[in-house]
Amino acid sequence: MREHENMSAKDYIAKEAVKFISDGQVIFLDASSTVSRIVKYLSSFKNITVITNSPKTSLQLAELRIKSFCTGGLLLENSIA
Repeated sequence: MREHENMSAKDYIAKEAVKFISDGQVIFLDASSTVSRIVKYLSSFKNITVITNSPKTSLQLAELRIKSFCTGGLLLENSIA
């Protein structure tokens, strides 16, 4: 449900956040709906690696051929994290 709320604000935040990312970095993305908006802006970076606690985010990254690692642990039904 949160994924579809305040989408323009989340996109604005995502665009601002990617300004702090550089080629070759390792970054962590949590499972929040705001952070998930960053994924679509990562395709322009070269050789980045993402660590995430979100299987959903990891699948989106795979579609863009961005290397990602998922943290282990108990899967929470309500947040898929």
